[in-house]
Amino acid sequence: MMLPHPRKRQTPSKFYRPRLAQFSSRGEAARGLALASRSLWHRLRLSFGLMTRIEKRATLVFLVLTAVMLTYKAANAYLAQTISLPAAGGVYREVVIGDAKNLNPVFAYSDAEKSVSKLLFSTLVHTDYTGVHPAVAERWEISPDGLNYTFYLRRDVRFHDGAKLTAKDVAATIEAIKTQNIDGTKSQLHDAWKDVGVNIVDDYQIVFTLPKSYGPFIYNCSFGIIPSHLSPEEFTRQFVGSGPFKFKKSDLANRKITRLELERSDNYFGDKPYLQGIELLFSENEGEGKRQFEGGSVLGIFGAGVEKASVLNYSYQSSRRFGLIFNLRQEKLKDKELRRRLIEGERLSDPLKLRLVTLNAPLQRSRAESLKEQWVGQNVEFEVIYLSAIQLKDVLDSKEFEILLYGFNFGYDRDPYVFWHSSQLDKLNFAGYTDKNSDILLEDARMAPDKGVRQEKYDQFARILEKEYAAKFWEPIKYDYFIDPKLKGVTLSQGCEPSSRFDNVAKWYLKEKRVRK
Repeated sequence: MMLPHPRKRQTPSKFYRPRLAQFSSRGEAARGLALASRSLWHRLRLSFGLMTRIEKRATLVFLVLTAVMLTYKAANAYLAQTISLPAAGGVYREVVIGDAKNLNPVFAYSDAEKSVSKLLFSTLVHTDYTGVHPAVAERWEISPDGLNYTFYLRRDVRFHDGAKLTAKDVAATIEAIKTQNIDGTKSQLHDAWKDVGVNIVDDYQIVFTLPKSYGPFIYNCSFGIIPSHLSPEEFTRQFVGSGPFKFKKSDLANRKITRLELERSDNYFGDKPYLQGIELLFSENEGEGKRQFEGGSVLGIFGAGVEKASVLNYSYQSSRRFGLIFNLRQEKLKDKELRRRLIEGERLSDPLKLRLVTLNAPLQRSRAESLKEQWVGQNVEFEVIYLSAIQLKDVLDSKEFEILLYGFNFGYDRDPYVFWHSSQLDKLNFAGYTDKNSDILLEDARMAPDKGVRQEKYDQFARILEKEYAAKFWEPIKYDYFIDPKLKGVTLSQGCEPSSRFDNVAKWYLKEKRVRK
């Protein structure tokens, strides 16, 4: 019986050994290099085929570890030689607790509408807690008597449709602010501008003339500018502005905007945003908004607090305070001592019935219920009436209430004139407060061009009001704002408005790129 011939160890054929010197031309050299590569691969295959199973596994492990080490070293070298920078692209999605009906900045009323205006429309000046800064107006001059404000506009500002923004557009916007709609509605800015004269000097210079000196007037110049070259119907279809983002499309339900899509404007005169677009989802249901954010379908939520540990808290202080206002027109509330005891928490010897009105909203309900619990312990039979915005306006106009819980927005200058001067008894002086010394103080404050002087006079008035026990104010309300860490470049707002969160929106980014140092 013949035994099988033992397998001989094979060796690579000499035919495959690279001999580049034999090739004279460049093409032949390339063919020789390819042949050499095949020769090396052939040798490896032959060697691997002669290995035992254990040797094969060890070789594979070695090769994998070598590849990992080389990749690690290459990655470290790349990171050491480059830096990460923001890159253009990506869409930021945010849920906003609130409702939006009107995207025209002239008639923006709700927090949601004012937030949209910040993105779509540019303003003459930009205001925050640090002061007043140039925007469309590159500079301005105030006459010594404080009656004339001359604004010099930038020449590189264009609307989203490419048209230049000029003084004519600023004047047209102010005219729209002054004009009351057929249905009786008017801009929230109407009273601030109704008596202001407007004079166009040229395309890039405009003068505002005040009927009397008003120190905080500059803060009224942060309105969104609309184009004069479009009819109201054309503007309503396109909402053409000159802000960092432009209108793309919106979804409606029950005459309210439920979703709004914006895209980056290439015509924006300021720093171009990195984000390709912004999508805002509007919800009046706080619970639903939280579920959307916590579920990861959106990257930001404004107007509601969340407890998700992995998110970033960018909540900031507003200029709004809840105030408890006693209506001094009511006989029972003319007693200063009674008001003092109510505010300072003293128990009354005789029971007292009081009725409070406020807006039917979560923050107001929470504050009112807390107050009710306190006053019941002070021997007060306390009734709270929650009203819709329209109902509350009717009550405030008629002044038919005993106590009011109201959210005051004092802005950056916190001028209290419209709420406490005796000339405002039929308007926003809800308390029916009259005091000659207070009137003089409030008038002097308004005429002072220096902000520091105005603030000191406001403080003096606040001390007088505190001694009269005509009202009680709580700490400023905070705007809840939470962001997913995927969105970078966000900084804490330096403003006090709902829209202030978008002050540095041009620096926000979702994508990154690496460049050499």
